[in-house]
Amino acid sequence: MVGAVRHAFDYAPIIASHPRLELVGIAEESKADLWKIDLAQKLAKKCRTSFSLVEDALSRKDIDLVIVTTEPTRHATLAIQAIQAGKNVFVDKPVATSIADAEKLAKVIEDRNLVTSYFHRLFEPSVERAKECIQSGQIGLPLTLDLTWISANSLIDEGGDIIIEKRLSGGGEIRNFLGYPLDIVLWLTGLEPIRIFTSSNSITSNSHAASGVENLATIVLELESGVRANITVGRGPNNGNGIFTTSIVGSHGFLSVNENRPTLEISSTLEDIKSLINFEQENFQKLFNLLLNDVISALDGKKQVRRTLLDGCKIARLIDTAYVSASTYQPVSVDFGSLPFKAV
Repeated sequence: MVGAVRHAFDYAPIIASHPRLELVGIAEESKADLWKIDLAQKLAKKCRTSFSLVEDALSRKDIDLVIVTTEPTRHATLAIQAIQAGKNVFVDKPVATSIADAEKLAKVIEDRNLVTSYFHRLFEPSVERAKECIQSGQIGLPLTLDLTWISANSLIDEGGDIIIEKRLSGGGEIRNFLGYPLDIVLWLTGLEPIRIFTSSNSITSNSHAASGVENLATIVLELESGVRANITVGRGPNNGNGIFTTSIVGSHGFLSVNENRPTLEISSTLEDIKSLINFEQENFQKLFNLLLNDVISALDGKKQVRRTLLDGCKIARLIDTAYVSASTYQPVSVDFGSLPFKAV
C-alpha cells in the first residue's frame, strides 16, 4: 500500500485478512510531508508489516499489486510510478484531480498490459440487479435518471482537511463524491456523455466556504439518444444515514434503487409487474472484498475487471468538466481530448 492518508486504515485490515493477498508493506514518498510519513509508519506498525520508501517498494520483485491510498492529488502520479515499475494497480477514488494527470495516466496504461482498477460502487447488489433489469428490457429504453449521493458522515470521520483543502483534495464534494453516480449512470445506460451543467454552493458548511470549496452540487448530464441524468451530490448533516438513491424512468416502466435501505423497486408495463426487492445490508468490508476479488480474478486471467483505470480517467475528466461548468454557470460540452478510448 502506498500512502496512509485517508482510507488506508480502513482498507489495510481487509487486505491483510484476505485469503489470496499478503500485505507485505506500507510505503510513502521520501519527499512527502512528515505527517504523511508518520501515518504510513503507524499503519505499518498496526498491521505488523514493514515501512519503506516508494522507490524501494516498487523495486521489489515479490509485489504483484500496488494499492494507492494517498490524498487524491497524488493518486495519479503514484499510480503512474507503479505502472511504470510494472506493477498492477488499484487506486482509491478519485483516480486523478486534473485533466493533465488523467491524460498522463491513461497514456501510461495504454502502453502496458497490466491489471488496473479503482474504488467504485458498481458491486452494490441492488445496482447490479438494476443493470440486469435494464439489459433485459424490463423497463424499456432509459429516458431520464435521478441520482442522489448525499453523505451524512461528519467531516472529521471522512478525513477533515483532506476533504476541504484543495492542495490535498483537488476540490470539494464534487471531486469527492460525483464519481460514484457518474459511474452508475454510464454503467447502467452504456451511453456516452454529451454535455454537463453544474450548480454548486457551500452555504450549509462554514468549513467548506472558508476553504473555497463546495459542499453541495447539482449536475445535469446529457447523454446520447436524448437521455438526461440529474445528479445531486454533497455532504448533509453530521448524523443520520445519508441519501443514496438512483431512479430511472424508461419507455415502459421505472426502477428505483435505495442503497441506504437496500431495495430495488420495479414497475413495468411490458411484463405487467410491480415488485419490491429487498437486499441484505452490505457492510464496507464485503464491498471492498468484492473489488479486491474483481482484481484478483483479472490477475488470474479469468475475466476483465469491471472498471479499469482508463474508465477512472474518463470519470475524472467528467468531474473536471463539471467544475468548469460550475465556475462559468454555463453548460459545457464533454471533450475527452487525447484520452485513448471512447466507450465505457
